[in-house]
Amino acid sequence: MFIVRGIVCLFFLCLVASCAAIMNSQELNELRSEVVRLNVDNREIRDKSNRLSEDLKNLIISVEGLRDKVFSLSQSLNDYSVVLENRLKDGDGVGVLPSSLYSSAYGDYSMGKFDLAYSGFEEFVNKYPGAELGAQAQYYMGECFYSQKQWGKAIVEYEKVVQNYKKSSICPSAMLKLALSYESSGDKNKSLSIFTEIVKELPQTPEAAIAKENIKLYDGNRDVREK
Repeated sequence: MFIVRGIVCLFFLCLVASCAAIMNSQELNELRSEVVRLNVDNREIRDKSNRLSEDLKNLIISVEGLRDKVFSLSQSLNDYSVVLENRLKDGDGVGVLPSSLYSSAYGDYSMGKFDLAYSGFEEFVNKYPGAELGAQAQYYMGECFYSQKQWGKAIVEYEKVVQNYKKSSICPSAMLKLALSYESSGDKNKSLSIFTEIVKELPQTPEAAIAKENIKLYDGNRDVREK
């Protein structure tokens, strides 16, 4: 009788252990499925963030192109003033117009002749510091170095835009490129500081949207490092 009871108890214990193993296996499978789902969600979020960042960068390029056209038109009007002033002083002696000098430098920049373009923009800024395209010229001096990944020199030129042309419509782009230059040079803290400044001071600009994305990426990478 005792032997039978022992066998029954042993069978019952085995049955309970089997059920527990099955439940643990099911829970483990559910946990694995949840991890896979989270990984997929993270990839989708990362892909969407990258696409958004790329769209915003393209938007800024379009905005910069529009700015160039507006400033070029404004500079053309200023050229007429230069022409009239020169004619009053020297008869028909007009010389090189500001817009012609700028257009020549911009043409060199567009063709990848960055050293030549830089010289042209520098000459423009020195000759016509108060011209409509002065801020644009200074900005593209930074772009010449940025395009060649000379981050230190690019930083110097972008900072001149921020310091000397604070109210210019090109200033937000200069601040963004300044932050990206610091980031590329390895100074992450300075880069984050400027991104934060852009979001705080220029919240409605396309540059602020890109700055926010970069701040999120920075925070995400920091969380990973802390873990």
